[in-house]
Amino acid sequence: MKDAFERALKDYEKKYGLEKAAEIQGQFEELKEKVIADNEHILEWLPLRKKNETIESLLQGVYKKLMGLMEKGGSL
Repeated sequence: MKDAFERALKDYEKKYGLEKAAEIQGQFEELKEKVIADNEHILEWLPLRKKNETIESLLQGVYKKLMGLMEKGGSL
């Protein structure tokens, strides 16, 4: 899903420009931090490899949300 998001972000940048793509990237970073903070109690006990896998799993919804938004040509 991460690869699909990155491709969609590149396509979005080509279509709508760097500024709009930077907005989406900024929203991703904010949402990622929130997901990590909200699940910190779980993540702190996991080994690093498992922690990274778990974070990616938790981010699936964020990727889908932002990809849907980019498909509509919008920004947050």
